[in-house]
Amino acid sequence: MASRTEQLTVRGPTNLRTAAPIAALLALIAFMTIAMAPPATAHADLASTSPADKEVSTAPVERIELVFTDAVEVSGSGVRLLDGTGGTIGSSVFSASDTTVAVIPDDPLGTGRYAVLWQVESTDGHEIPGSISFEVVLAGTDGPDGEAAEAPGGEASAETTPTTVPSTPTTVVITHTPPAIATSVAQDAFVADDPNSVLTGILGFVGRWATVLGALLGIGALVFAATSLVGSSAEVRRSVRWIRRGAVLVLVGTLVEVTSVVLVDLAADQDLVTAIIDLLSSSLGVSVVLRLAGGAAMLMDPGIITMSPIPTMAAGDDTSALPGDGSAVATRAPTTPAAYRLDARPEWVAIAGVTAVVASFMFDGHTVSADPDLVARVAALVHVIAGGVWLGGLVVLADTLVRRKMAGTQLDASPMGLRFSRVATAAVVAVGVAGMALTWTIIDDPSDIVSTAWGRLLLVKVSLVVVAAAIGAYNHFIVVPRIRQTSGSAGGQATLRRTVTIEVALLVAVVVVTAALVVAAI
Repeated sequence: MASRTEQLTVRGPTNLRTAAPIAALLALIAFMTIAMAPPATAHADLASTSPADKEVSTAPVERIELVFTDAVEVSGSGVRLLDGTGGTIGSSVFSASDTTVAVIPDDPLGTGRYAVLWQVESTDGHEIPGSISFEVVLAGTDGPDGEAAEAPGGEASAETTPTTVPSTPTTVVITHTPPAIATSVAQDAFVADDPNSVLTGILGFVGRWATVLGALLGIGALVFAATSLVGSSAEVRRSVRWIRRGAVLVLVGTLVEVTSVVLVDLAADQDLVTAIIDLLSSSLGVSVVLRLAGGAAMLMDPGIITMSPIPTMAAGDDTSALPGDGSAVATRAPTTPAAYRLDARPEWVAIAGVTAVVASFMFDGHTVSADPDLVARVAALVHVIAGGVWLGGLVVLADTLVRRKMAGTQLDASPMGLRFSRVATAAVVAVGVAGMALTWTIIDDPSDIVSTAWGRLLLVKVSLVVVAAAIGAYNHFIVVPRIRQTSGSAGGQATLRRTVTIEVALLVAVVVVTAALVVAAI
């Protein structure tokens, strides 16, 4: 019986043809998102206090004011007035203006040492904790250390009660920090005494970590499956499952983060409806909506398992009719199983979902308070996309290699590693450039890199990224070429599998640090 032949379409290089529609859609949605974005809201910082930190007042203190650089609202643990032993003093707290919080003690503060601890929320959603300490020394009374206080003229008074009180308080800078209410100790006690603050902090961090990791997995798995993975239909389906796992992390992480924000507002005596409305009306609310919609699209798209067979031509097949554009019809007897890759062109729902999640990062964190606004938003967009291509792609690559090893099948690591290394190299460069641009827009002074919590975390992140990039370069320039030269030696492929796994672990650590960076003070 004559063997039956099949007509099959032999596809040429499809990486660029597949990536072009994705890039075009990403660029279009990014442009529209940036064009319609609301103006960036400022990240409030403490501008001044009255009394000032570490000052002495020679008159009773009847009012304490905290002045910020932008509008704030009292949140979380609120504002607390403490005496020299750490005990709470009765007081009333209210917003004197959008940028000023006033504290009125129930009774004027006499001679003694005091501290004010606060936690407020700026319009960009950042929680701003802080504290100051000061002293009050009334003329004619014993100071906090048991010594007679000096009268305004400079001489120690022998009277036990003040004969006069200056109408205008005079202040002198303290040369020491009151030990009983040292700022750091008082702040630690403030936080430790507020279980809700600890809980919301943990929820916020966990939610942020899950959201970032899910976004990077979804981006990278989609791009890797469309540009680098050529394998069995089961492997393509597994890569799709990584996209959906990323979607689940985005959805769960967003809901956890929203819970932490709402709990902070509830602790400030807001009702639930008001807290949710305030959240949705802020820039953080825009990011929440984008993540929920994008995560749902990534999770629910039913057509995302579209696969394009790429049959391997047997020896002796007629290829003389292949035109120069790389696609043709060839006639052959089927001899080997077809390989598959994800055809991303029809998957516009999933691509739109990934794009919405990516765009969400332009509306929260330090990005919304950075200047210039446009540079910060574009840098954030590029940073997330490139980081996702790098980390998510590595995860799917490592998963594919490990499963092939466990199944005892040919790893085929060289061509897949080569395809991915080209994409990853561009992603690593983009991560570096976008990261430097973001840093430039966020910090006010180069010294912030070492003097602030945000800067020190950034140094940790950069160190991890540099090590991961070095491993990636080692794979690209040494391991993959060695595998090709030795016709896929088992040793070379095992080395690639190990180094990729280490690179993934380092980048997951980068995600953890990134989650902390978003809420770190600068």
